[in-house]
Amino acid sequence: MKNTYLAGYIPLATIMLFSLAFSVNVQSITIGVMKDIGLYAGLLEFLSEVELKFAVLSMYFVAFFMIFCAVKIVSETIHEMGLLFFSNETEGSSLLKVKGTGVVYILAGLIALFVTFSFLLVLGIFVLSTVVYFFLFIYRMSDSFSVMGTLGFIFFEVIAWACIITGIGYIVLKLYTSVVAVI
Repeated sequence: MKNTYLAGYIPLATIMLFSLAFSVNVQSITIGVMKDIGLYAGLLEFLSEVELKFAVLSMYFVAFFMIFCAVKIVSETIHEMGLLFFSNETEGSSLLKVKGTGVVYILAGLIALFVTFSFLLVLGIFVLSTVVYFFLFIYRMSDSFSVMGTLGFIFFEVIAWACIITGIGYIVLKLYTSVVAVI
């Protein structure tokens, strides 16, 4: 028996795996910085070493969890808007074909847990899994698109994400230059 909702756990599991992978990496960086500036020894007066590491890990896990949840909501919105504009199908039944493609992210999240020593490597795995997922999504949805619809969908996705990433990058750069100017 094949249940349509069997793949419902995939987004939550993926978000948790990548949140943990990024959190472990950033936690070790943060602990190193705390030791360098002398804050770590002071905090050990209030918490044990394990409690401090767990508190920092928990803080980053929650932050990354919220970021990935927001990214998932935005990506689903962009996907479905692209399907609205460029798909030939109006019933939404073709979305069932792509329901299991999130397994790509779960496998990538498991791999990311083993390479938490490098932030760039974890980020690279995330980006690579996103590209693989996108092409798998296009392949599975190809029956619902015309050739021009496929090109339009790809163009729409690329432009939407480019605008979002560029906008966020601009804001971060503006904040950074403002902080540096004050110092």
